[in-house]
Amino acid sequence: MLGRRRDVSGLLSAPKARNYLAILKYAIPALLILLLAWGFYFKRFDAMVKIALVWIAITAFCAALGAIAARAHWKSVLAALVSAPVTTIHPALAAGWFAGYIEIKVRSPKVKDFESLGDIKGLGDFYKNRVTRALLVVALTNIGATIGTLIALSISASLLF
Repeated sequence: MLGRRRDVSGLLSAPKARNYLAILKYAIPALLILLLAWGFYFKRFDAMVKIALVWIAITAFCAALGAIAARAHWKSVLAALVSAPVTTIHPALAAGWFAGYIEIKVRSPKVKDFESLGDIKGLGDFYKNRVTRALLVVALTNIGATIGTLIALSISASLLF
């Protein structure tokens, strides 16, 4: 088989795979805009204001709750609270990134935190280590914001029908 010629043209390119998460990250902002437009067209301005207020309140509250669950610094909780209503609409941003950035600025990791990453045995150690705490702040804030997005979408839709 070594001396024979083979057609390798099929091996020179990889087939394109569909990324359904990419579609979903654009579908949620589009759905919110559609709800706002629907509310403005059929229910007028007050429905649009109610939808916007529901979105702001619920996404901000849930993201802040995620940061609180991660035992974030109050400045990080505030960053989650302020950033969540905008970042849940924008597909390239996440509230946890902002909260995590503030957490790292307020509680800067030390060399010993990086050196002791292998010593983490339980959840309590995650909270004691500044590196893993920052990761918890990012993750739990993003989870909170995602849950808030789902709740806010369903409540916004129920306001229209």
